[in-house]
Amino acid sequence: MSGVAGQKPDNTARLSPVGAKENTNEGHASRLSGIDLNQLLALDALLREGSVTRAARRVGLSQPAMSHALARLRVQFADPLLVRAGKRMQPTPRARALAAPLRDALARLESALGEPAPFHPERAEGTLRIAAVDFSMLVLVPALCAVLAREAPGITVSVVAPVEQLDRALVDGETDLHLGLRRPAEGLFQRDLLTERFVCVVRRDHPEVGRSLNLRQFTRLPHALISPHGTKTGAVDVALARRGLSRRVQVVMPNFHAAALLVARSDMVLTVSERVARTAPRRGPLRILRPPLPLDGFTVTMRWHARTDADPLHAWVRQRLLAIARTV
Repeated sequence: MSGVAGQKPDNTARLSPVGAKENTNEGHASRLSGIDLNQLLALDALLREGSVTRAARRVGLSQPAMSHALARLRVQFADPLLVRAGKRMQPTPRARALAAPLRDALARLESALGEPAPFHPERAEGTLRIAAVDFSMLVLVPALCAVLAREAPGITVSVVAPVEQLDRALVDGETDLHLGLRRPAEGLFQRDLLTERFVCVVRRDHPEVGRSLNLRQFTRLPHALISPHGTKTGAVDVALARRGLSRRVQVVMPNFHAAALLVARSDMVLTVSERVARTAPRRGPLRILRPPLPLDGFTVTMRWHARTDADPLHAWVRQRLLAIARTV
């Protein structure tokens, strides 16, 4: 998810003037290598209090330890930093220039290292990038979008079809979540959402098929097959082959709605998951039937990378998907 709960980082490339030395972090590293956090805390206390004694008390050090810290800071910055003026120590111009940036940096660091703020979905912003198979696009994603619109309206959902290197897309951060079929997922987190079974779909006024479909009709009639990548065989062909049978796939379509429109205007049979079949209009010209032979079902999972495992928003989205899977 990019830009969640805050502004997106500025990744715009910037060009350096011709002949300029390449900008690196080496200078920053050398300046920071001789300073530890305790020194910076001591310097902040000294600049706030203007007194070694009070600064020591502020950070819980002894006075000699604070005096030693000031001596080290003077060497580090090549500046006295604080000079005595009567009973009080006054900051040098260098110290005054350091005061506000140092105070801001320490406040930011304390905030970053502290306990994360409570997650409020209604305040979250960003884009959730989901790779989803046709089943998930039709069954899970619409329900998730409804939840987000109601509970986290600042989140935009970007859905793409699974690519060949799907796991690599998760690892590289090109996608945040995959909603697809269970399979080995080395190096990734995976959680089952639901199990599904197959049904057959024909047009309601099919001339040969009434309220049931027998195996003879099933093998004789032409079939439509849903295959995003154009594969011409599926679970049905495996089940038929176990019985020494086969079918004739007349058309291969990339998704359910395209295949359903075709079946509604032909005598073809379409075998599809039950929940997907139910997404067709209830009063449409299609009839859902029990397959005439046992077909292995499948399990739908969500898969994600360790990078987003502990992120509050991602964890919240995954919990919402688990709840959705119990109701669809």
